[in-house]
Amino acid sequence: RPTGQCDAGYFCSGGATSPQPVSLLNSSALLGVNCTTVDVTGGICPVAAYCPPGSPYPVPCTAGMYCAESGLQRPSGLCSAGFYCTVGSSVPNPVDGVCTSGHYCPNGTDVPRPCAPGTYQT
Repeated sequence: RPTGQCDAGYFCSGGATSPQPVSLLNSSALLGVNCTTVDVTGGICPVAAYCPPGSPYPVPCTAGMYCAESGLQRPSGLCSAGFYCTVGSSVPNPVDGVCTSGHYCPNGTDVPRPCAPGTYQT
């Protein structure tokens, strides 16, 4: 029977022996870690994703939001006004997410919204 859930900000993909498994893919995380405690069955949640408690894998950041750092248990915040954030955004103002002419993008926009009839946006 499992001892408990994986900690928030971490994911346990199966067979984990710790609530905060360390991935071998991130060698900087191994500094000062005894090799016998390394767990390749999960890891810290990466940038552009989040991991609520008990996550079996990283959840790509929700569209309209951004996940700026590793180890998040929820998105960092809403995408900035004037920009839109697709799934997996890591910044609130992505270079490839500038709101386009004829559209508007309030905070938290996932897809640019067309201007209503009788209005415009340059």
